Amino acid sequence: MDKTGPSRVFFTWDIHYACNYKCTYCFLAFEPETASIEAAYLRPEQWIGIWTDIYKRYGPSHVLVTGGEPFTYPGFMDLVSAISGMHTLSFSTNLSWDVDEFIKKVDKERVEIESSFHPEFVSIEEFMRKVNLLRDADYFVGVTVVAYPPFLDKIKGYKEIFKKEKIGLNMYPYRGPYESRTYPEAYSESERGALKDLGLEIGIKPNKALMEAYDTTVRTDTVSTSGAAKKLCRMGQRYAKITPDGNAYRCCAAVNKDWGMLGNLATGSFELLKEAKECPDFNHCRCYKSMVIGEEKRWTEYWKIPEEFRKERGRERDLGKAKALRDKGQMQEAINKIKDILDERPDDIRALTLLGEVYLVQKDFTASEKVLQEALKKNTNPDNVSWLFRTLGKLYCESAASFDDRPDEKQKRLHRSVDYLKKAIESTDGSNNLVDKVWAHYEIAVAYSNQKKYPEAREDLKIALKYEPENQYFRRLEDSLR
Repeated sequence: MDKTGPSRVFFTWDIHYACNYKCTYCFLAFEPETASIEAAYLRPEQWIGIWTDIYKRYGPSHVLVTGGEPFTYPGFMDLVSAISGMHTLSFSTNLSWDVDEFIKKVDKERVEIESSFHPEFVSIEEFMRKVNLLRDADYFVGVTVVAYPPFLDKIKGYKEIFKKEKIGLNMYPYRGPYESRTYPEAYSESERGALKDLGLEIGIKPNKALMEAYDTTVRTDTVSTSGAAKKLCRMGQRYAKITPDGNAYRCCAAVNKDWGMLGNLATGSFELLKEAKECPDFNHCRCYKSMVIGEEKRWTEYWKIPEEFRKERGRERDLGKAKALRDKGQMQEAINKIKDILDERPDDIRALTLLGEVYLVQKDFTASEKVLQEALKKNTNPDNVSWLFRTLGKLYCESAASFDDRPDEKQKRLHRSVDYLKKAIESTDGSNNLVDKVWAHYEIAVAYSNQKKYPEAREDLKIALKYEPENQYFRRLEDSLR
């Protein structure tokens, strides 16, 4: 089968717009045309038959199920249990459902959960309890919160609470009216900066998709700069947007447009396009995921086939387990877990970096340097380098103390430390990866302090403190530099 054909198919399924929450900021309250679409409430076995037919015709697909709240759809738990045997699934959900039942019924290898925290309806403690239950059962769970203007002052506090549980919190821009203004256009420049600083990261890694989604909501230009009036696009060939009534369209922008209609799943008239087609609305497209032919470099990273989806989730889970062992101080167990990962994926740069970091914690500088330099030679992905450079910087700073009897070598290592840490900072430019940036400034301050370059140390520490003024490590170094 053609590698660009229907063996790689993706769906967004708005299963219904009903929800057990009535959030003040819900977009459905301000989009009556969307909210008025009535759902085709078919029995679970009917939907299973429909998705079985799609599997037979187009192969395994990836389906993002959203709404409304998908889990309030009648029979939804049994429905997804069956469908996930054919297709991989993602859910946009408020987690108000029975997590224990879900764990019993749905294979963790086949799904990912994008959960949304709604402080108007659930306590942060109850929400985190469910997130942790799913994570402990090895499900992939992301957490988001809507940047509703009255929440902005509270989100930093929410994020700190989640951070203590090692849960990354992402922010989505609010769209809709507030105090006679329309958002997201009404966000001030300072608010937009806060959105990026606070919300566009997951764990310690910047979430590029969220950054793109944010930019899409506030920009007015088009994605393409080619100036062409029309271009061929694979949306509709490799992707379909399904509304609650069962209608399927080429993309989100095509909903309720005659040119975008692909038929109806509930009536059996749905069919994907057999080839890429021109987009009549191309000059107004702002979608960073649009599958425009000739712009594959931009969009292919966002669309992965189910096999890639499973492998990626597995990689994230394995690496997360190794990090958890490290955080618990179980260093040998962490090393064993990382080596298992590397047996399967010897060029996994993040696993190599983590192994070098664990050796560094154990003060095995020789093993750490060997592994980290190997990672540096193998790495071709700019998303990996800030952590790698930071770890190399820490290595040369900490190992310098071993060469007190060789002052030249000690100074050489401290210089290398600063060089790598500066590279770590440079690699974060434009990425909103504040964690590596802030800690690299602190670690440069440590290296300068060890070189007795106290004014330089104070300058970098000042930058670190600007972002984390209460950090105990930063404050301790500040006291020593007075």
